[in-house]
Amino acid sequence: HVHDNNGKDDAHIMPLLGTGGTIDWKNTMQLLRSGQDQFPLLLELKEAPSFSLGTAVELFDRLENL
Repeated sequence: HVHDNNGKDDAHIMPLLGTGGTIDWKNTMQLLRSGQDQFPLLLELKEAPSFSLGTAVELFDRLENL
């Protein structure tokens, strides 16, 4: 499951689009792609009132293009 974090607690911040995240997503995506096995990415987020299907599509597009 995929989410960003603030380095202090299990914040479940939206990757690339949320604020306060500390994960280097470019490097993370390169590492995920380098593995022998490939698995789908699944978002695991805390409640986000502004989250929509369009937001998820934008997020995955951005991750794929890193």
